[in-house]
Amino acid sequence: MVDRESLYEKGLRAYDIITDYEFVKKCMIGVILIYIPLLVIGHIVASFLPQQMKTEHLRNEGIKLLKNYLEYAMKVSRKEFIPNLKPQARPNVEWYLKFRIRQDLDKNRKFNMKITEEMPFADLTLRTEEAYLGVILTDDDLYFQNVSSKETHVYNPFTLAMKHWKFRGIFSREYWQDKEQVIDRLIVFSNHLT
Repeated sequence: MVDRESLYEKGLRAYDIITDYEFVKKCMIGVILIYIPLLVIGHIVASFLPQQMKTEHLRNEGIKLLKNYLEYAMKVSRKEFIPNLKPQARPNVEWYLKFRIRQDLDKNRKFNMKITEEMPFADLTLRTEEAYLGVILTDDDLYFQNVSSKETHVYNPFTLAMKHWKFRGIFSREYWQDKEQVIDRLIVFSNHLT
């Protein structure tokens, strides 16, 4: 294996090593990695930082999108990304279960969290000012948008558990049979989140 000093003596740079096929055949792949500083962003490996990409003079939107995606991936991997999702306007939201639960929890003095409709995979999101703590799933529109009952009752809860999201599922039938018990269960759930 060729060491770093011998490469500098030959005056070879990283791209010279890669383009000189005969030299690469003689060396181990590890030598190439020594000379190309790699940035590992989650599962993305790049030999440059996103801010090193100069896209101002390019007309190709693909390179600009790649730069934006690499910046996003780096923020996510450094835990600097804060989702900024806006709730979508829906007609007749008053009769949705999530609207009723939200109203009841907001009125309850024992409930001390912020409850929003921010995440696209959940009906309601429980959070403090600085962090998302859990989600509430209902049998509203998201329930019926799923492809199958397996997705609703197996895959979504499994995915949430694998991503370490705390969640509770509430059905309309439970709410209308005993509204106070459902609200009490959600308050207990929220207290366990903090």
